[in-house]
Amino acid sequence: MSSWYDYLFDEEVIDANRFKATRRPKVQRNRSETTALTRDEAYHLVAAADADFGPARLRIAAFIRVLVHTGIRAEEAIAAELDALGWARGMRTLRIVSKGDKPKIRRLPVETAYALDRYLEDRARRAGVEVAELQGRIFVTDTGGRFYRSSVSELVTRIGRQAGIEAKVTPHVLRHTWASIAKDLGANPMDIKEALDHESLNTTMIYLHTADQLERDPSQLVASAIE
Repeated sequence: MSSWYDYLFDEEVIDANRFKATRRPKVQRNRSETTALTRDEAYHLVAAADADFGPARLRIAAFIRVLVHTGIRAEEAIAAELDALGWARGMRTLRIVSKGDKPKIRRLPVETAYALDRYLEDRARRAGVEVAELQGRIFVTDTGGRFYRSSVSELVTRIGRQAGIEAKVTPHVLRHTWASIAKDLGANPMDIKEALDHESLNTTMIYLHTADQLERDPSQLVASAIE
């Protein structure tokens, strides 16, 4: 119920989630039904976003890259303001507000920053202003309005279909994908936990174990040993 009312609040159907403080029963979670994309699928997803058509294509390309390259929540991406973009120690950064209204600074990869710059330059050109004069959120609709979670989910799913990915692609799938690829490339689980803003490493390990749980299943080892 609380999650449902969170959704209604995000969509501005209600003015507050009155279930927010409700005590919930503890649920033991040691696995997730969400399956990450492979590196090849993630590559094709980004390529499909780049190949999208229409006036929103640069925005779409930038948005997909932000999710895939940083693993932040869709809500954090659509809520980020233009003044949240910055620099630190020679690196491009993005300040997000994570769960619990906690501010966090994330590094923006060069490729992500480049896609964002192209999108913002195009947005400024259409508005007839300089990039520095743009105001509001980073990602807005063609009319300057705000994005909603439902629209973002539809967008990600559509790009997933265009990429030829059989399974349904959601923003949360991209978050799992980021964690899985980071682990495969040797990232420290504690660094992944910090980036994903998880309170517990156990939560992060659920993300990391889901992607290759079939490959890690020892059944084939046992069967081969006694064949």
